Amino acid sequence: MDFENNIEIGIQRYLDGDMDPGAQREFEERLQSDPEMQNQLESYKTLIKGIRFQKRNEAWDLVAELETEAQEKRTRSRGGKKTLKFLLVAASVLILFLFLAILYNGLKIGGINDRLVAEHFEPYPVLANGPVRGGDNLESLKERAYLAYGAERYEEAITLLTRLVDEQYDVYDAFYLGNAHLASGNYMEAIGLFQELAETDILLKVQTQWYLSLSHLGNNDVDRAKAIFTEIGRSDTSYSDKATQILNNL
Repeated sequence: MDFENNIEIGIQRYLDGDMDPGAQREFEERLQSDPEMQNQLESYKTLIKGIRFQKRNEAWDLVAELETEAQEKRTRSRGGKKTLKFLLVAASVLILFLFLAILYNGLKIGGINDRLVAEHFEPYPVLANGPVRGGDNLESLKERAYLAYGAERYEEAITLLTRLVDEQYDVYDAFYLGNAHLASGNYMEAIGLFQELAETDILLKVQTQWYLSLSHLGNNDVDRAKAIFTEIGRSDTSYSDKATQILNNL
């Protein structure tokens, strides 16, 4: 692949896991020997982080970070014109995204519910005894799904986990799919998955209730969220104090 003329496209495909093995090897070899390319990759990761969480204060801090980094490169580097241009464009795109997101969400970004979800949500980690390399197509799909999930490529994980759940339903695949939707701000999809799981005998019962309550909170259904948080707060689990802390802020 001609990375010199398609560097931004190459970075997007690399972060999305959308490269074939040969192109990925070529990209990583170039990356190791090209500091300019490394800077652009890290800047793009910062931009994605801001878009993913959609938190007004955090995102504006990221804009300032990008602009500061661009200014520093302007003053100390004469050979970094491509990175400087990329940083300025990245900051501009993030500002535009924030403006559109604020309009679309009715100035909801940065509200108390969003802030509480962002502060208390941590995607459930893939267990050590989770999916392993397998020989059949379903196991291969499962491996790719959990690799994407572990790498925080949640949109890719959603696509793959949805296929898994549709082809052969498993409560734990559905549980991680709910997490991926919650991480992506897809609250209604997460609610549907966690609500169904809460009615099963899944071992991760309290964890399911926790993520269900966060999904309701993100969806601005405070009454339902409070009811579940209250139940969790009365439980003798590690989530009890967390639930109580949220209730004290609602």
